[in-house]
Amino acid sequence: MSRTTVNLAIFSGFTLLCLGGLAYLSLNIGLRYPAESGYRLNAVFTDAAGLVPQDEVRISGVKVGSVTAVGPNSDGKTLVTMELQPGYQVRSDVRAVVRPKSLLGTVYVELVRTPGSGKPYLAGGATIPAAQTGQAVQIDDVLNNM
Repeated sequence: MSRTTVNLAIFSGFTLLCLGGLAYLSLNIGLRYPAESGYRLNAVFTDAAGLVPQDEVRISGVKVGSVTAVGPNSDGKTLVTMELQPGYQVRSDVRAVVRPKSLLGTVYVELVRTPGSGKPYLAGGATIPAAQTGQAVQIDDVLNNM
């Protein structure tokens, strides 16, 4: 074998090894397969101030998805569309709360499950009604009342 052929084989093998390692790492840090779809869920909020697409959705503090759209509802409330990662489902008695992530005004949606609930799981595309949503107390509100 010529030296050029050996060098090309070593380079090709190293490149494939690196690409395989990157693929393994990307899947193990929570990135999804390109064709893998999640579990879409909607929630109606009376007040979803500060919430924007790409904000996190969490269950018990663990990121399980992201907000995909925020817009007005037909009755003047805010409709938030979320996509949860595969493997995460919520029951029909779940509460959705907009919570502050930092003092800089970034927020996220916390899905609060009822312990020991026997309610059925929400189907993909279902909507959490406004009666089961809310917003945590904002630091601005606390400071304004002092």
